[in-house]
Amino acid sequence: MSTERLLRERVKELQCLFEISRVLRQIDAGLEPTLARVVEVIPRGFQYPERAGTRIRIGPVSRQTGGFTDSRFRLSASIGVQGDTGSVDVCYPAEMAGIDPDPFLPEEVRLLEKIAGEIALAVGSLRSAERRCGATPGRATSESWKTRCNRSCS
Repeated sequence: MSTERLLRERVKELQCLFEISRVLRQIDAGLEPTLARVVEVIPRGFQYPERAGTRIRIGPVSRQTGGFTDSRFRLSASIGVQGDTGSVDVCYPAEMAGIDPDPFLPEEVRLLEKIAGEIALAVGSLRSAERRCGATPGRATSESWKTRCNRSCS
């Protein structure tokens, strides 16, 4: 792989992390909508984003892209959050064998582990706030659950 291509891959990975961080900062909108946005961002950081499918599972919650199909071309990172376990998975379809028999770069392994860690931190913070304030984010209301939480904890 050329130096220029390697640099392009690193830039894609960084842009992916920045976007995921931005999305996770808005987790007070609710876990499921946030994870739905994160699964759409993850493929952008991989070598073949147009072929990559992504799934995030945490306890009973699962979100995946339309192109997700479990296959032998799968990269997975574990998520552990306050008693719940789960994973972030990136898969390529079986026909990837004819394109690239080893489609995951070593840096993509670290990228997915970092993404899993960031998701775990955000979900852990959300759940701590929910327990502390008895609030449920994402409910239709004129005020955010953070506002209700701040008022009830005061």
